[in-house]
Amino acid sequence: MKPGFLDPYDPDYAPVPKDHSDEKGPALPTYLEEGIRQGRRCMRNQLAKIPDDEEVLVPHQALKPSPARIKKFLSDNDLVVTPTDKNLGIAVSKRTWLRDQTLKMLNNANDYQCITDEQCHRILSETRTEILNLVGLASKVTSLKQIGLHKYLSSKLPSGEKEDWILPQFYGIPKIHKNPPGFRPIVPCHSALMNPCAKFVSKELKPLILAAPTVIHGSKDLAIKLSKLKILPRHRWYFVSGDVVAFYPNIPLDSCLQIVSYEWLKYKMWPEPFFDTDTPEGYELKSYADLFRRAIRVGNSKLISQYNGKKWLQLRGLAMGVADSPDLANLYGCHFEEKAEVLKDKRFAFYGRYIDDILSIIYASSEEEALKIAQEKISYDGCEITWQVSSQHMQFLDMFLFRGIGDTIQWRPYRKANNHLERVPWTSFHPLDVKRGTFLGEMSRLAVLCSEISSYTEALKDLVILYVRRGYPNNLVKSWINNYAKDKWIKRFNDNSAHENAAPMQILVLKTEFNPVWNYFNAKEVGDSMITYWRYYMEHMDRRDFVTRDFSRPIPMPESWRDVEEYAVLPEFSKEVRGPQGEFLEILDTNKLFGDKAKLITSRKRTTNLFNLTSLWKKAIFTELEHRIPVEANIVRPVRNLPQADVNSQGTPAEARPTAGQSGVAQQADPVLDYRLTRGNLHQRSPSPNKPFFG
Repeated sequence: MKPGFLDPYDPDYAPVPKDHSDEKGPALPTYLEEGIRQGRRCMRNQLAKIPDDEEVLVPHQALKPSPARIKKFLSDNDLVVTPTDKNLGIAVSKRTWLRDQTLKMLNNANDYQCITDEQCHRILSETRTEILNLVGLASKVTSLKQIGLHKYLSSKLPSGEKEDWILPQFYGIPKIHKNPPGFRPIVPCHSALMNPCAKFVSKELKPLILAAPTVIHGSKDLAIKLSKLKILPRHRWYFVSGDVVAFYPNIPLDSCLQIVSYEWLKYKMWPEPFFDTDTPEGYELKSYADLFRRAIRVGNSKLISQYNGKKWLQLRGLAMGVADSPDLANLYGCHFEEKAEVLKDKRFAFYGRYIDDILSIIYASSEEEALKIAQEKISYDGCEITWQVSSQHMQFLDMFLFRGIGDTIQWRPYRKANNHLERVPWTSFHPLDVKRGTFLGEMSRLAVLCSEISSYTEALKDLVILYVRRGYPNNLVKSWINNYAKDKWIKRFNDNSAHENAAPMQILVLKTEFNPVWNYFNAKEVGDSMITYWRYYMEHMDRRDFVTRDFSRPIPMPESWRDVEEYAVLPEFSKEVRGPQGEFLEILDTNKLFGDKAKLITSRKRTTNLFNLTSLWKKAIFTELEHRIPVEANIVRPVRNLPQADVNSQGTPAEARPTAGQSGVAQQADPVLDYRLTRGNLHQRSPSPNKPFFG
């Protein structure tokens, strides 16, 4: 057995697995392998029943856009396809507009500084040294070392002697709901060397965020709170909302880090031995606290990004794209709200904040008085707040709040300006259950966004019209409404976390992709065939019966897991049995592992689509622009070679597998542009290369 196999496991700190698709997996005990073979036999029986000609529910001709024509149109017209702020759909923007907006932000001397390669190298080297020191601190805390935090913190450092730094690519997305359109800067730091520090801090701060009474966690949380709100009778009240202007960049970083560190220590409520480093407990707690205070600074300071071949150092505030930025901003606001005792102020019937959006309901005699109360009570050092007040209605998040009959607070869905209402069209090749799941998800969302069933009914009518216009059969959509609308309304405020105390269901996940063949796959049958066999085997072990009477279900001799190096069994899942010679053996007890509830489900990965290609074209077009500018100015500058890819006559990539190690530099007038999906060119808004947001 390998050392550390029985240590606690935290998937958040697990290293990114390498691609071992060509390697043979470790051998399991024979009875576990036999159970998997039972499932494979069941699956083959199902696949054998697939008809040669699949009958489509509603025959249609799928749209087949030509990627080559779209790419040519975008390139010829200097256009770039991007997502938009607030997830309002895609935007097609002039390349020059995106470039000008980006440079306008970067050239703000208060926010960014252009640095040389030498300065960049020095800062990154210092950051690496600080991270290695954090690794040492994490190794001193037993609970953190057991879950592998010390390895995780260094997971983004360059390997070997070559300092191949990965710098985030600065970019922005349009704010199409603004007039004129605005621009939101983003620095995607999922691969930056300091991001593991920020993720550690974010995970440590999550309990504080959940416990903060002034934080709104989303539309559902707000709807639940408003549904429980009791307005005092015969009192005049007003909606007052606030928007913190440029919250992230205007937060004083040093002050924020000190405040959050203090709040974290206060939340931990560590005992007196924390200050006594002579005791083992006190030494570990001191190391834990030092680790957090230093990690929060490493993860959010000296942030370097790149744009147009130049490197930029962020000078102030928090950056969008760093893992813990929302947590830091939330707790920074909570500090001043707690200090002002806003929840104890009897003039506030309600107060809540969603990051930089504030909502309050204030008792006052006039709009002017309500606005004055909010302005005097709520403020954050270094930040400016713009306020709105109304006696009748207010928009907040995706909800439209209004005064109902009898001075009650009601709400219904709100659609921001220029929302494209993009939906998966019926002509797409998404499986039917995926389309149905998307529709049902919207029904659940609308139920939460409506305070009265009449508003919910009207919203569902609009939803049906929207999907019918996207090509969905009218009868099919209405059947979904008839079957699920009532249930969605009744359960709209259900707390999903309430099921955590119930008996857990063990889930086995079979990873698949979008393919019609999986429509004929019955995951329950396959899962039952495996689990039933393992229970059958355990019954034989309890009776010490090693003779099989059903040759389709053999009974292999038991093997102790302690004799196998590749795996280990946690004590609570271990079972002691007697072997054929009377010897005692420890095996994995599948009855304890799966219990009475176990289920096999399939997860499906989407295939490459048009939005993947547009994200590649965006990078390719800007790479071409970056090269064109110095050429037009008679400046010769090295251009990074992009990895080659075979592209067929339709302009689609011949393969979509990541390639590594292609970082050569060449003097080329027209670099060959690559449209293959790699870890480096997936859409930059994604939290990681494995989880693209867009498409």
